[in-house]
Amino acid sequence: SLRLAILQREMSQYDESISTLLSALRFGNRLNDIHRELGVSYSKLNNTSEAIRHFRASLDINTNDAETWSNLGGSLRRDGLAGEPTRATLESARDAYAEASKIEKNNLYAALNICRL
Repeated sequence: SLRLAILQREMSQYDESISTLLSALRFGNRLNDIHRELGVSYSKLNNTSEAIRHFRASLDINTNDAETWSNLGGSLRRDGLAGEPTRATLESARDAYAEASKIEKNNLYAALNICRL
């Protein structure tokens, strides 16, 4: 199911990917990966609140995933810049990027985004 959902996302079939992943959640395997991929798919649909919720659920399971911390930072940044920027959300984005940088010292995406904030 996870492979299928990733393939669907790569083919820009975001709604189908989400449906596949939500079904996979019921089986209880690889929940961290499923939540991360749900976050990515929701992010592609500009549904930042759901993306953030699923990235955080993934990190509740595995706090040592730099990719998920970076994705969370990106969603928080977009959410914080949408409409009226909020300082707390942008600080949370910075903190998520910082976690990614701690885990992967050479994570340029996270490092550059810390500087942008």
